[in-house]
Amino acid sequence: MYAFVAFTSPPCDHLRSETGIRNKATTLCISWMTMLDASTVDLEQLNRYNFRSALEALARPGEPFPLQPLFSSPLLAMASVLLYGETSFHCQGSTDFDLVRAISGAAGRAAAEADYIFADAPDEALLAAARAGTGESPELGATLIFLANATDTATRVRLSGPGIDGIKETCLPLTPAFIAARQRKNAWFPLGVDILLLQSTAGEAAVHNVLALPRTTAIEVLP
Repeated sequence: MYAFVAFTSPPCDHLRSETGIRNKATTLCISWMTMLDASTVDLEQLNRYNFRSALEALARPGEPFPLQPLFSSPLLAMASVLLYGETSFHCQGSTDFDLVRAISGAAGRAAAEADYIFADAPDEALLAAARAGTGESPELGATLIFLANATDTATRVRLSGPGIDGIKETCLPLTPAFIAARQRKNAWFPLGVDILLLQSTAGEAAVHNVLALPRTTAIEVLP
């Protein structure tokens, strides 16, 4: 079974600016034997939509923004946006990254060496292993992308920092232990990591969104 995919390189240069948008387009005929139905996917349109959502999420920490999945997977959707030939990634979990790896040309690496880390759930070990950048190049800190649903766990928190008007009280799909580990990881600003949380509702008409926690965001766990 084949899916014909109209592909343009992901519109992202390390998610820092839109200057990474590249206009060269090609058409890939991809064997996707596990799919039930072959379908046409406009990756350029999907990537642009999700790129804008990720930018909005980073600009307004703690607020969810809509995400369009790629082959029913929000992780693959974000991987398609973030990865290209000059980036590296680490994936942990059940999601098959072979399709995005083939399209993007990104290199698989150990967690401690990867620009982007993808996982099926928030993972303290991956957080601890992730690069935090250096004093000369803090931008080399990794971005971690986790599937994280509020139904799994929810911790009430108070957020503050750039992009937040004063303070924001909300619930995050993270444990207090993970939040504490993130605070330790980001203790030496501007060194640190950025985190994207991908959430989905259950059912056939699932709704997906992305919520960002940049390293500049302070998180206080509430009683």
